[in-house]
Amino acid sequence: MIDLSAEQIGVIFPAFILVDGQAIVRELGPSLRRIFPELNAGDFLFDHFSSPAWERDPCLDNWVESGAPIKLHSRDEKFVLAGAVLKSGDRFLFALSHMPAARSLSELNLNIADFAHSDPIVAAYLQIGVLNGLLEETKENAFDLVKERERSVELVSRIKASAGFLAHDFNNLNSIIELNCLNALKAGHLPDDQEHRIRIILDSVSRSIEITKALMIVAKQKNDSGSAEDIDELICESWPYFRMIAGPRTALVSDLSIGPLPIKVSRNGLVNCLTSLLMNAREAMDGNAGTVSISTRLDRASGMVVIEVADTGFGMDASVLEAAFEPFFSTKETGNGVGLASVMDFAREMGGDSDLASVPGEGTQVRIRLPANLGMGNRADEEAGPGVVRQSQRSLTDGLSILLVEDEPYALEALAELLVDEGYRVVPAESAGSAMSLLAAETFDLLLTDVIMPGTDGMKLATEAIRLQPGIRVMLMSGYMPEYLEMRPEWLFIRKPLDVDVLRLLIGSATDLVSEG
Repeated sequence: MIDLSAEQIGVIFPAFILVDGQAIVRELGPSLRRIFPELNAGDFLFDHFSSPAWERDPCLDNWVESGAPIKLHSRDEKFVLAGAVLKSGDRFLFALSHMPAARSLSELNLNIADFAHSDPIVAAYLQIGVLNGLLEETKENAFDLVKERERSVELVSRIKASAGFLAHDFNNLNSIIELNCLNALKAGHLPDDQEHRIRIILDSVSRSIEITKALMIVAKQKNDSGSAEDIDELICESWPYFRMIAGPRTALVSDLSIGPLPIKVSRNGLVNCLTSLLMNAREAMDGNAGTVSISTRLDRASGMVVIEVADTGFGMDASVLEAAFEPFFSTKETGNGVGLASVMDFAREMGGDSDLASVPGEGTQVRIRLPANLGMGNRADEEAGPGVVRQSQRSLTDGLSILLVEDEPYALEALAELLVDEGYRVVPAESAGSAMSLLAAETFDLLLTDVIMPGTDGMKLATEAIRLQPGIRVMLMSGYMPEYLEMRPEWLFIRKPLDVDVLRLLIGSATDLVSEG
């Protein structure tokens, strides 16, 4: 390897050091030339670095013969280089890579070019960097998209579809990263620094899942005429989305006190109203830091539920306040004047009303009043939907035959590994076409398939699987379920990113049903 040029060695080991038998530096890798400008050819290596190995035995030939790994510590103790020593002729090559330990790359002024292409840290940081970049771009786009949805019903449909498919892709990425990290941790025997990096990635994935949930709030809204909704629960479920709309300089707080009371209301309409009010509140801050609160309470005297959105923005004077609910009235040059008017229309359509109070320089409070429908009873008594699965009464059965279909190769590999470790016989397929060929050739107990795939989707595959094998159980998985797809009541469903405990429970339920059949 030392017969290679310095440029060639630098591609493999960006932090290499080439010395003679007296540890005098002859060549440096590109990473060290950038980070240690004071280290030059002709310098004694251990004037710049310390090493326990050098203090024990200052003979490089012995290092090569022992083959033991070495570490070099920079004199300022910020950098650690680790690797091995190779010899060719009278030269010694320190084949090294950076060991950031608990420090971040940015803190150490390191970048991806300072690592070899095969270094595991490159893949980890690239995944985080790409994911964070996509999420930051999505957050900026989400606010613009939600503003546009007020102007056109057709545009609302496009936004919902775009957000849903984008969330599906993000959930696939999240699943790939999360499952591989969990598999790596489960394997054990990891050095402390590698386990630390994996846990950093898992923490980043958890934050990205929160943002993806916000996209799902936009995507899964349906045109509904009004159903029993727990208002406090709806607001909590939509909180990641509302926090995104409020913006990074706004402190969004809540005071929810209705409790588990079902209210007959359009879920879609209420989320749209709160979105409009949060956008108005954000604009009322005019780029300044401030607070927006969402509060709920039950007024038993009037039999109404009160939902209030209050901000600490610039407020309105009496003349603006009087015309605020009028259609097409706006104090902003680019405003369309439909925000507050649509809030009033929604409240009246639901049998309630809306009002507002405002003080210039102090802020605005908008209240939506909706009938409490106190005689509706507890929603917990309603029949459970098809996505609810009873607790399995028996343990999982080793050897259950699963046909696993997933068009993302890395997700397929990670999930297959997890299921095999659980004791199942797993046959993977990267497409519906491959799966149908397998279904024609052998028998399976369970079809576990992604829903959104190129060509034939998971719904059509499941239907064909039942035709070919009437006794097969079906479990669908997806980060987004488009409205035009309808699953059968007997099919199981799990949302991406996959919760491993929920997956075990659902497969256990499928195992029960297979044995009963």
